[in-house]
Amino acid sequence: MLIRTLIIDLFNRAKLPCLIMNSRTLIRCYFDWKYRREDPYTITSAKLGTRYQEMINLLRDLHFAKALDVGCGEGDFSEMLLEVCDAVIGRDISQSAIDRALKKYEDH
Repeated sequence: MLIRTLIIDLFNRAKLPCLIMNSRTLIRCYFDWKYRREDPYTITSAKLGTRYQEMINLLRDLHFAKALDVGCGEGDFSEMLLEVCDAVIGRDISQSAIDRALKKYEDH
């Protein structure tokens, strides 16, 4: 309930019209709104890129057939996972994020 209240507060502050049908719709609406801006979480920042690379380095001696990246966003970490995986499946609640990932990494 607290998360729903916080998201409603964010929508009110951003002056976004959103019909609230259920919590899932509200959350999807929020993340679609968030991904209207390019790189909303500054994924490409050096700090986060370094953190992602550190995770990949921990896996470097291993190899996986498949990986599931839940909350993949624009697909940056999913793309990095291909260094240690044959295939990566990305899932995100935001269709806007998925669309960006598909466009950004259409050659994968």
